[in-house]
Amino acid sequence: MVKMKSNKLLTAMIAIFILSVPVTYSHAQMRRGEGMMRGRMMERGNERCFGDRKFMRNILKLSDDQLDQIGKINERYRDILVDFRNRLQPKKLELREALMAQNPDLDRIRSYLKDISEIEVELRIVKIKQSLEIEKIFTPDQRELMRKERRMNRD
Repeated sequence: MVKMKSNKLLTAMIAIFILSVPVTYSHAQMRRGEGMMRGRMMERGNERCFGDRKFMRNILKLSDDQLDQIGKINERYRDILVDFRNRLQPKKLELREALMAQNPDLDRIRSYLKDISEIEVELRIVKIKQSLEIEKIFTPDQRELMRKERRMNRD
C-alpha cells in the first residue's frame, strides 16, 4: 500500500516537472531574446509569428518584399497556431488537476499526457510547414545563414 502511494506520488511529481520545464525554459529564452527567433514564434500583441524582424533585416539582409511575404505567411498561420495553443492549455490544466487529486488516476493521467503529446506534435508540424514555406523566400545565402544560426542555437 505504501509502495503504491509512493509510486503515484513519484509519477505525479515527474509529470508536473515535465509540464513545467518547457514553459519555464521557453519563457526564459523569450526574455533573454536568444537566437534567430529572438522573441520566439509568437509574440503577444504583435503581428509576427516567425522570427525577429531586426534579425531578418540586419543579419539575413531580407528585402522589404521578402519581409512582406513573410508577414503574409505569418498571417495565414497565426490563427492556426493560436488554435493549437488554445486546445493545449485546457488539457494541461486538466492534467494538473488530475495530478493534484487525492488519489491520482494513472490511466486518466496517461490519457491526458497522450492528448497533450498529440497536440504538441501537430503544433510542431504546423510550425515546420510555416518555417519551410518562409525559407522558400530566402536566397541560397540567406538560407545558409539561417541554418548556421540554428546550429549555433542548438549547441
